[in-house]
Amino acid sequence: MQTNTDTQKKPLTVLAKAILKALLYFDVFEFPLNKKELEIYMNAPFEHADKELPNLLEAGLIGHDDVFYGFEPLRPKVRKRMKAETEAWYIYPMAVRVTWLLKLIPFIRCVCVSGSLSKGVMEEDSDIDFFIIVQKNRLWMVRAIFSFLIFSLRIFNIKKYFCPNYIMVDSDLEVKDKNMYTAVEIRSLMPMYNYALYWEFLEKNEWIKEYVPNPYKKGAWYVKERKHILRRLWYSKYINFIDDIFFALYRWHYGRKFRNLESWNLTPKDVRFQKNVYKMHNTGHRSRILDQYEKRVAEFEREHNIDLSEIR
Repeated sequence: MQTNTDTQKKPLTVLAKAILKALLYFDVFEFPLNKKELEIYMNAPFEHADKELPNLLEAGLIGHDDVFYGFEPLRPKVRKRMKAETEAWYIYPMAVRVTWLLKLIPFIRCVCVSGSLSKGVMEEDSDIDFFIIVQKNRLWMVRAIFSFLIFSLRIFNIKKYFCPNYIMVDSDLEVKDKNMYTAVEIRSLMPMYNYALYWEFLEKNEWIKEYVPNPYKKGAWYVKERKHILRRLWYSKYINFIDDIFFALYRWHYGRKFRNLESWNLTPKDVRFQKNVYKMHNTGHRSRILDQYEKRVAEFEREHNIDLSEIR
């Protein structure tokens, strides 16, 4: 059997390195990938991956269990994933019901499931994360509606089934936070409402192809955008004024809450509030994942004496 030392005599191909980096990224989450997921998330054309996977297995660089590829110890990770897939199967209908309610709010133009559920898994203590696009100059009214719903229905633990982790406006669909984490999250979005605007959003964020270039269409339960009876009212200057009031209130609230960003382990990049911008990564999750990924890649390179730097 070929050893790791023997492997170094034959340099790894770009395709092999892309497979390794995709697996390393998801190994941060202890999440092994199948071939279809490798096709989605690796930063190289997937056509000849079937030839490279056996080479990586023979070299002992990756492991294989059932239909999943990853790093040892692999079996516990596969069991964890299978359990999370079962939980996702049970919880998905709730995401459909929440979407049906969200589309009734006049200013919401597009709804996608994000986070773990969009990748087909769900931990028992996880929330259902939503990515939402709202009408310009209505962001803070929508945010206030969400706050009211979460507070008034807290007895039903609604926060578990509805976590709006990213809200943006339809006039500016380009995500400025460009990195591996954001690219993977965008690629894995599950469109639920207004498929047309979802695809417009993807077109505005073609930079993700620098990290995940392979084309992919995700099927999901979704409906066309509904036209509200009072839609002319929603565009009036009076509604603009109401949104301005909510923006002022939230800016005051968050200004007090995040006065000392260091105490929250945050940077100015993590928290940003403007008239049409709502960005609050209040756990520093993105930065932590990217740091862990970089460390994981560096450790793997040292362990196997290889260089993966040419792949983003």
